[in-house]
Amino acid sequence: MTTIYVDIDKPYASFVRSYEVDNAIATAEMMIDCPFSIRARPSATGRTHFCISTASPISILKQFEIRAALEDDPLRLKLDLQRLAQTNDVAFINRIFDEKFIDGEVKRAGEWIVLHQKPQTTMKPCEE
Repeated sequence: MTTIYVDIDKPYASFVRSYEVDNAIATAEMMIDCPFSIRARPSATGRTHFCISTASPISILKQFEIRAALEDDPLRLKLDLQRLAQTNDVAFINRIFDEKFIDGEVKRAGEWIVLHQKPQTTMKPCEE
């Protein structure tokens, strides 16, 4: 199983009520050949986090392709590619954070909600 995190620089409140959710699901369905689920939550700054959990492993290169197609933050993609090239360790990439320290206070990301889940699959919950 693979978990892919996507950090989209769009406000969560408007994103989850827009056609972009359907586009994201359609894009994932074209790119992922196994059962999967997509969850979303507001980030600590009010932007959008996606979590895609798959029933089968997906290569690192394919994970980067999926993240790029779903409009993951370009700087995040660039830095993850650099970290992977320098360390060759996947433990240092594809991370998102539950909390951020902003303007002197700790802000937390919201709860995950299911946007899409293929029938007859049980996916691992999104975790940090």
